[in-house]
Amino acid sequence: MTSLLKSAAIAIAMYSRIPMPVFEWQEEDMRLAIAFFPVVGVITGAAVMGWTALGRYLGVPAAALALMAAVLPVLITGGIHVDGFMDTSDALSSYRPREKRLEILKDSHIGAFAVIALMVLSAFYLAGTLTLMNSVTAEGLIALMPVLLVWALGFCLSRSLSALSVASFRCARHEGTLYAFGAPAHQKMTRGIILGEVILFAGLMIAADPAAGLTAAGISVLVFFYYRYRSYRDFGGVTGDLAGWFLCLCETGQLLSLALIILIRQAG
Repeated sequence: MTSLLKSAAIAIAMYSRIPMPVFEWQEEDMRLAIAFFPVVGVITGAAVMGWTALGRYLGVPAAALALMAAVLPVLITGGIHVDGFMDTSDALSSYRPREKRLEILKDSHIGAFAVIALMVLSAFYLAGTLTLMNSVTAEGLIALMPVLLVWALGFCLSRSLSALSVASFRCARHEGTLYAFGAPAHQKMTRGIILGEVILFAGLMIAADPAAGLTAAGISVLVFFYYRYRSYRDFGGVTGDLAGWFLCLCETGQLLSLALIILIRQAG
């Protein structure tokens, strides 16, 4: 049990800004650490739903509700995934050979394409949150609760899929944080646990709202396979930055699919 708690603490400390006890990371503790990555999704989803409920109760305007809901995941994670998204955007936009792209991922500077890509991603994400929050203020929290629950569970599914890629995909480098997590993760038991998490969270999303859940889960899987295709083709495998790029695309895709479901229902 102590080892499991350490594994969970490692995952939370690595992928969020939530304070965790300080201890020396042993290989046996890291063996299952990646399987606890979805715990950060549980925390993020709970925070977003809690803020939505509190804001609705206090009468916070929809725009403020949406902006804060969009910022909360970044505050919780410290922006680690956004950083990966920007680095990957720069590398992909360079149209350079594979080795140069991998060098760009390691460069601490950001280029114009990274800023442009983040602005576009942020615009799509805010459009999705505004659609959801406008519906919350118009129709009430209870009526939109199933869709909001799908949104919250989406943070868990995206991280489960990200963990599955670490445990299953080829690493582009034999060094770095992702390789350190991925090396002990390449075991049947760990992959089985993560695959079970994927099935669990996708099932919960569909149970909460069949149409919205199936759409958001389907988008997540499509983005997952696109992530695998681009990683292998352009980089020779996955890296930590690419995993962050996937997470940003996946969660934005989920949110936009939910916004579309809401608009279709309102139009009908």
